[in-house]
Amino acid sequence: MAIPGASDSYLGGVISYATRLKAILAGVNVATLAELGPVAARTAIEMAHGVAQRCDADWGLATTGVAGPDTQNGHPVGQVFVAVSHQGSDLSSVRELKFQGDRATIRQLSAEAAIGLLADALGLNDRIEESTTRES
Repeated sequence: MAIPGASDSYLGGVISYATRLKAILAGVNVATLAELGPVAARTAIEMAHGVAQRCDADWGLATTGVAGPDTQNGHPVGQVFVAVSHQGSDLSSVRELKFQGDRATIRQLSAEAAIGLLADALGLNDRIEESTTRES
């Protein structure tokens, strides 16, 4: 990573474009994939949980969706699910998003949304808003 010391907080990640790798590498239940497919809220939550476990991290983040250029299994381009899961607790959250734009834009917005979801889970966005309000 480009930021010195980032490895103190960021342990690693899993990239699993292929559906079967979502099960093998990210820990998604095969039954979930068979029933709901790779683009689903439950799939995103299981990915986030699985990544946290496999990386032995406190938090796991996941994105799954369709960046384009074509629809996938009936899911439109721009449909994305982002999820966060805390290892060792039942705390998890998922959001369904619908983005417009080209593949690169959808991927960028998805990454930003996942980080924003983690910031929400950590209460960081509340602290930033509170700090900004006090300074005004």
